[in-house]
Amino acid sequence: MTNDKALQKHTPAFGHSLLKADELTPAKAREGLQLSGLKKQHGEKAVHGVFLALLIELTDFVECKASEDTLASWAYKLQRKFWRLKLGEVVLAFDMGANLRFGKLYGALKYTDLVEWLTQYEALKTEGAAARHTKHKESADGERSALQGIKKLIGKSKYYDKFY
Repeated sequence: MTNDKALQKHTPAFGHSLLKADELTPAKAREGLQLSGLKKQHGEKAVHGVFLALLIELTDFVECKASEDTLASWAYKLQRKFWRLKLGEVVLAFDMGANLRFGKLYGALKYTDLVEWLTQYEALKTEGAAARHTKHKESADGERSALQGIKKLIGKSKYYDKFY
């Protein structure tokens, strides 16, 4: 029913697998549509299939005793719970989790581990956005105060009246 190329057009991460996650930058991961937008355009089955494929691939990197049916259930729950994320962000979060960036993984992979990884990724994303906003605001404030300083200096100059 859905066209893989059409889905790939809207999700830069679609062509990326966990094997190529190191090529995926956070900026690139934020491109494309949210999972909810992909669902609207391509249907829930298409998004579920891609999400399930990521989970199955993840089991190649971490120990997982869950069956494919269980993974399908996890994929469905996760795509509904984290609809705000983009597919590239999910790939990045799974890669970070598999590489122990969110802490050690004790025993086999569980649904709660995946929820924790995606939740921690969302927290990092929010912190990053706040930091970018603060940096931008400080930069704008700095430019404004520098411009005001220049205007004061020009105003005190004996040449001010000649040029202004």
